Amino acid sequence: MADSSIGKPALIDRRRFLAIAGTGAAAALVGCDSFGSRRLEPALSLAQRGNERVERLLFRHRSEDRIPGRARLTGDAFPQYFVSDSVPMWDEATRGPWRLEVSGAVKRPLALSLEDLQKLPRVAQSVDHYCVEGWTARAQWIGVRVSELARAAGITNDAQYVDFQSFDDDYHESWDIDSAMQHQKLVAYSMDDR
Repeated sequence: MADSSIGKPALIDRRRFLAIAGTGAAAALVGCDSFGSRRLEPALSLAQRGNERVERLLFRHRSEDRIPGRARLTGDAFPQYFVSDSVPMWDEATRGPWRLEVSGAVKRPLALSLEDLQKLPRVAQSVDHYCVEGWTARAQWIGVRVSELARAAGITNDAQYVDFQSFDDDYHESWDIDSAMQHQKLVAYSMDDR
């Protein structure tokens, strides 16, 4: 009697799949210290470089990619999301004057007031935001290109990433240096003329 399951894909329920996947992930991490297994570094580094090449292909921007100016700005209807439980406000009484600090792999660390930042070459651009949660909004941002800040600070050749830290519940995000230096990346200080 022939086995009727030969040549057919095996079916697996979701719980069993998650259990197997979790076991596989745990097995991969066995023996890793807080920086990961040293034996995996070459493979992880290769995967990271591959991911960054794919990102550069997917997210490359040219001047002809700019958004047409016909759409209306969202203004007050722009969705507001914050990492902290309340709207973040800088309190000069407890924190002192606000400063944008640029440090790390630079020759000239910067500490810029808002007034200092506004004296640097100004860029205005309209951006359509497409959220994975389903909303779309258009805003006009005014600010300074990240590449201009890097130039002013004298970025060094060994700089690989830009890490942004915020006073908003100690939130931070990072980009690879190529992504951060793209012409449309701004440190914005105005949205829709406010």
